[in-house]
Amino acid sequence: MSVKFQVEKDGFSKNVFAGFSWTTFFFGFWVSIFRKDFKGFLTLLGIFVINIILRFLPLGGILSLALSIYVGFWYNKSHFNRNLEEGFNVLETDEYANAIAKGYALLPYTDEDKNEADRLTKYRTTLATAKSGEQKKFWLFIGLTIATIVLGYFIAIGTVLANLANF
Repeated sequence: MSVKFQVEKDGFSKNVFAGFSWTTFFFGFWVSIFRKDFKGFLTLLGIFVINIILRFLPLGGILSLALSIYVGFWYNKSHFNRNLEEGFNVLETDEYANAIAKGYALLPYTDEDKNEADRLTKYRTTLATAKSGEQKKFWLFIGLTIATIVLGYFIAIGTVLANLANF
């Protein structure tokens, strides 16, 4: 799961994300369209085409899944870096955004950060809270996925048994 924070340029703020992008994992290039990220769109569209080609190869499903997982980890960082290139920055006064960006290695820790133990402690606490929320969402997703599979299994077994009873 990703953590949302904001960057700013000339008084205009914009949401960016850090961490694994489930939306990119599931919906691919569509995410970049909603984020108005043209370079990301072209890249993800190319990856989508590669994913389709991979599925025709032996073990293509596994390769396609591996590529999708990689893209889930890669896209948010790439999108953040493109925003930096466009002149967007994390506000110095926004401790939450700085903690997330630095904790996810999107921005380097400054010497000032390293010399202030209180600031590093705040950053670590903020990051731990954000990652804890991410982990809860991940395990909820896993639980719902398992429940859906088990429910589907029981429905399939029930259908087969009902058809056998009518046979």
